[in-house]
Parts: sequence; structure tokens; C-alpha cells
Amino acid sequence: MQNLIFFENNSIYMNSGMNEESFSRIKYSQRIKTDKGVIASKENSKWNFAPWVFEETTFYGETKNIFFKGDAFHGKTLASSFDDKDSIKTVLEVLEAAVETKAPLQNIGAEGIIISDDKTKILFMPQEFFYTASTYLEEEDSALANGFYINRNLSRECAIRFTQAVIIYKFLAGNFPYEAKNQRERTEDQRDRNFIPLKELISNCSSSVLKFTQKALSGKSCIFPSEKVFAEIEKSNTLINTAASNQSVKFSIRAKRWARKHSVAITASTAAIVLSTFIATSLYKTRQEKSVSVGLTSKETVEMFYSAVNMMDSESMGNCSGKKIRPRVKLISNTFAVSKMNSRDNRTVETLSPAEWISEAKINTLIFGISNFYIEEENSKLYFKGPKRKTNPSPLKTENGKIVKDGDKKSYRVSYFILETSGSDNLKIDHQSEIVKLIFKKDHWSIEEIENISTDVKEMKLSEFRNSYTQALTQTKANLPVAVEMLREKYNFIPTVKEIVEAVKFTESKQIFDPKDFENLN
Repeated sequence: MQNLIFFENNSIYMNSGMNEESFSRIKYSQRIKTDKGVIASKENSKWNFAPWVFEETTFYGETKNIFFKGDAFHGKTLASSFDDKDSIKTVLEVLEAAVETKAPLQNIGAEGIIISDDKTKILFMPQEFFYTASTYLEEEDSALANGFYINRNLSRECAIRFTQAVIIYKFLAGNFPYEAKNQRERTEDQRDRNFIPLKELISNCSSSVLKFTQKALSGKSCIFPSEKVFAEIEKSNTLINTAASNQSVKFSIRAKRWARKHSVAITASTAAIVLSTFIATSLYKTRQEKSVSVGLTSKETVEMFYSAVNMMDSESMGNCSGKKIRPRVKLISNTFAVSKMNSRDNRTVETLSPAEWISEAKINTLIFGISNFYIEEENSKLYFKGPKRKTNPSPLKTENGKIVKDGDKKSYRVSYFILETSGSDNLKIDHQSEIVKLIFKKDHWSIEEIENISTDVKEMKLSEFRNSYTQALTQTKANLPVAVEMLREKYNFIPTVKEIVEAVKFTESKQIFDPKDFENLN
């Protein structure tokens, strides 16, 4: 990694990344005394915080870049100190003291945190200067210096907790929770909580530490379990099995985490044999249970695909589509992973399809899925599954009285709403119209391409929709079929009666009313 920070005598230097012309253009010289960092000093077991500024700018060495220069102490950056347990504990301790004392500590990465040799001082670089300097580095170096450690959407306590959790995760597991080098991709991962839980990378770790990292990395407020964390750092064997653990976890995630419960503490060779055998067996059994499009008509294949989207079943999507559709399959797979992460973090949080959300009356759950699904203007199935592979379904021979053969093509126009909750109070409603193109391959129809015709995206407050739903139930005395019809007059994205009947049958173990109530409605 390119170093931003270095020491000489009693001075600290930071490479701004800018030449004299660029530096002058953004008028950084005028702000050198006003943009402040923070220095923490330990006195009688207590950490005190004070502002700190650079003293001047200068040229250094052969580079034409401007350098910031300030009075400081000799030490090491946190980024270069992950082999030192005492440095890690000291930084975590200072961050916790900053939370407790409400010190004006800024959200900053490991290359901008300097630890004195005697561990009695910690310097946090002025945030904006450091952020700007890090952006002039190569993308990976910028992430290593700053980006991996921070979540720019968080502030104050939650931001500090996030940084603490990253430091713990990095020290114990050997890698970063959010590893995307690109800032935009990393921000998206942070929003979606797309990281591997620490419990799946290391074994025999304190449950308090696991819970803390899980919550803090998800941007949630939580308490720092200092004693448990420091104990874990002390007993850590400095990443002896890290490579093997990571390899096993990544493999198990690709196999839908079927090896999750297996210990990663066993030796790498034994783990590889056990995991490979277990995953291979699980893969075969699970593959046999999956739906395929063999034996389905072209229209049923379209219903299978969009039903799989609605039920967040990425594997069934893949089993009835070709390579061009893979981006959609990946999107649904990611959505599924995020929903499972949410439900694991908070058991009251589920993600339901729109019709399930309506039929189960679980207004505190999240929404993702399709409603008002039409194929050639006919309201079609949204909870349809193809035959299981293990049943060895017979290939389709004819369709609409005509023999089907390899290479035959079909296309359908479909329209639907896709609903998705995002943030704490936002419901995105995307009305799509598409042409679905299929090809018959050997013994089954496969979706070859989906051409978008039109898109109309709107957003509304989820709380507003919840209130309307609750009011409709109240006004109809919990007569859900009537309440649904009332809602459909106000919102055009409300699932059709047919879709809700399907959803009820799909989740009949959770029924709160008789699906026959809907069957006599026009």
C-alpha cells in the first residue's frame, strides 16, 4: 500500500497527493489552521482529547506534491500495526473513550490513525485533508488507507462502532467485512449488509463479540463489550487458520451455506475433505429438489421464472433461463441474502412478497416481489413451481397442437409491478413492461432474453401505505377480501384477488382467514 503518512524527527508528514497548482485551487493553505484533527493523550488511566492541526505545508523529496507537516510524536499508523495486539487494544480503547466523553472524533480510516511508540497518544488526522489525500491513491490503496474502515452513511456513535467492528474483524479474521475496492460498490454492500458474519470465519469466539460486530457492521447502535473484545484479542493466534477458514466459508456460501455448522477449527486438510464430501452430497440432494422447466409449456416457463423472482428463488430462475439473464438471477440472489441477514439480525424482520404481505397482515415486515403480473394481458401465476428434478419429468412434445423441436422460439409480452422496501420508510414501486423471448433447447423451454419496453418508477412512504392498509382493515372490520378491494381503488399496485389466493395457499400454515372467501369475488 502507498503510504500517506511518515515521520521525521518530531514531525509528521502527510502527502496531499496534489501539486502546487491543484493545492492552491482548492485553497487548502487558508484552512490549515482551521481544519482540525484530534489528539488523545493518556493521563492516570484516563484518555483526554484535544484539537490538533498541521503547522505548515512543504515540499518533500523528489515529488512535486505538497505535503502537510505538523508537530507530533514518533509512532506507527494503525494500518501498519495489525501485528501488535497492544496497538489494536489501545485504538479500540480510545475510540470507546471518545464515545463515552462525546469527544469530537471524526470518522477516519487506519492510515489516518497514528499510535505513539509508548501507546500513550493517538493522533487522528484532520478528516477532510486525509479524505482528499486518500482519494489520490490507487483505488485499492485508498480502500486500505481509509475506505474499508468507515461507513460514510453513519455518524457519531454508530460510525465509531462501525470502525471498532472493522478493526476487530480485521484482526481476528484477517480480512475486511466489506471488501469491495470500489467505493460505490462498497457503499452498496454496506447498505445491504452484504458481509460474511464473523462467526462463520472463526471458531470459539465470544458470543458478545460476535453480536457486537454483527450489529455494528450493520450500522446499528450497540454497546462495546470491551472486556470480551480484549480477551479475544489476547487469545487470538494471529490468523494461523485464516486462509483455510476463508476458503471454506467462500465455498460454503457458493453452495448456499450448507456447511455453515461445520467447525473451522479443524485442520485445513481435514476441513477440505469433510466440507467437500458434505457439500457434494448436499448439492446433489438439493439439486434434485429444485424446480426445472422440463415438461412445461413456454407460458408456464415464463410463470416459473417470474414466480421465482417473486419468491426470491434465484436457483429456479437460473434453471429456466440462459446466460443473458444471469444479472437478474444475481440480483435476486443478493436480495435473498440481504433478507436472510435481516431476519438473522432481527427475528421480527421478514421479507415477504406483496401478496403474502397483504394476506398475512404482517405490517412490520419488509416487502419484495411482484404484483399484478400479466402475460399477454392475462393475470398469471406468481407462486408457480416447475416439476422437481428428481421426478424426471417427461420432455414437452407438443404445444398448442404443434410439435416442438430444438431451436423453436416464442415470445410473450408481460407487465407487472415490482415492489421493494428500502431504507427505514421507503417503498419503491416499479411498473415494468417487457418482452420475454424463449428458445426450446433439447427438452425444455429456456428464457433467452428479456427486452424492457417501459419502466415507471415511483416511491412513497412505507408508513403511509401501512396506515392505509390498517385503516382499510379497520373500516371493513378485518374483512380482508373487502379491504383489498378498497385498497385497489387507491393503489394500482395492490395484488389481484387471484394473486392473494395463491399467496394464501403458498403460506397456508400461516393462514389468518379462509382462502375460499376470495373465490366468489368478481
